Amino acid sequence: MNCIESESEVVIEIPEFNEELFLKCICNYPAIYNPSSKAYSNRMLKETAYENIARTMLTTVDICKRKWKSLKEKYNREKHKLEMMSRSGAPAFQTNKWQFMSFFEYMYDDVTPRR
Repeated sequence: MNCIESESEVVIEIPEFNEELFLKCICNYPAIYNPSSKAYSNRMLKETAYENIARTMLTTVDICKRKWKSLKEKYNREKHKLEMMSRSGAPAFQTNKWQFMSFFEYMYDDVTPRR
């Protein structure tokens, strides 16, 4: 993050968030993404994991938590969209797969859904 001062205001340049690196970091901490992990319910372990990720990403824990929530929601929307297309009876057509779908499929491969 760089500060640029002009005569009238201070502009803060925020570097672009590297979502791929972020997801690779998340993969190292099942406490964040795997509800069947014993560490998942341990708030201290989860907070430490977020602190480590934030340090790696050169950002704050709050931004990491919000980004993780946003990416999980995007994954669920994309997954739901694919499920609806496959059972609608409509002829199959080529759709663009979300770029991070494989990360989430890997992380959630052994996680049992709530429903």
